Amino acid sequence: HDPAVRVAPVMTPQRRRLLFVGAHPKANGSNIAASHELALRLRTSGWNTQVVSMHAHPVGRLVEQVRAVLRAAPATTLVLLDVFSGRALSWARVAAAVCRARKVPYAAILHGGGLADLATKSPQLLEPLLCGAESTITPSPWLARTVAERLVRPIVIPNGIDLSGYTWRERRALTPEILWLRALHPIYRPELAIQTVALLRRAGVPARLTMVGPDKAGLRPQLERKIRAAQLEKFVRIVGPVPKAEIPQWLDRADILLNTTDVDNAPVSLVEALACGVPVVSTDAGGIPDLLRSEDHGVLVPCGSAEAMARAIEGLVNHPDHAASLSVAGRRLAAHFDWAVVDAQWGALLADLAGEVRP
Repeated sequence: HDPAVRVAPVMTPQRRRLLFVGAHPKANGSNIAASHELALRLRTSGWNTQVVSMHAHPVGRLVEQVRAVLRAAPATTLVLLDVFSGRALSWARVAAAVCRARKVPYAAILHGGGLADLATKSPQLLEPLLCGAESTITPSPWLARTVAERLVRPIVIPNGIDLSGYTWRERRALTPEILWLRALHPIYRPELAIQTVALLRRAGVPARLTMVGPDKAGLRPQLERKIRAAQLEKFVRIVGPVPKAEIPQWLDRADILLNTTDVDNAPVSLVEALACGVPVVSTDAGGIPDLLRSEDHGVLVPCGSAEAMARAIEGLVNHPDHAASLSVAGRRLAAHFDWAVVDAQWGALLADLAGEVRP
């Protein structure tokens, strides 16, 4: 990342092309990749964008990614490479190696809280990928700091939302109607949301919970058994995945967003809740304290504690002025994530990487 030794690829506006390489399965509900959404927006501003791969099977996905990079023209293509931890990291490393061998310039976009642990404990797994990139970008200041300590200094550009698509209203007197908005996956600890509601109802708080998100790990039957065992069938429902366009409607019906995760980076779901004025009760996992300040923009509690989550929600129910202040402050904070702001940041970075001269 030293500009003294790295020359940005030269691409004219007429020939500029961006190839987004990552997991881009056909949109099914709310799980469209953040970089896929970015690609669609950049396309409207004149960039020639392509995304790969939409293949459902991991092997087929990797094959399509490598094939796309092999076909890329080094002089006119910039690859934007999604980097996650876990198995997806292996795919990113392969794609980056092909880029380097073909002399195709690429930028790495870091996602997921698991990368912070990797950067600290196994930086050698990330070093060739990141040090060979023209630039490294992440939506999380926390992840940027962690990676900068061992490897390179990423540029922070937040995930964007269309603020105009989220209707704000003040939350003061809370029922509370609780929304849980994540994939059903062990790292997001969905069972804690059910335990939290059980504790609240035991304490006399008439809480209701709606869980929205795809079942990526086959957890739904297990969670439904927990709901029945706690006799919460009338108060907890699992909706499953919903279209991205419907998320504002689900948030509009909610009093509180509950985020129970153990590992996190810069979740868009929290920003969406803030945009609607929904107070957030979340664990303090990963980059979340960088995303919102506890008691100013939401209430943060330790990971793994349903008791702390229940106390936080009960506190908001019993202190409506605090809930209202979070509702107002949340919308102000969400304005910093509006695409009007984020688009300008991406446009400036990509213009530099593409060797374009801006006025």
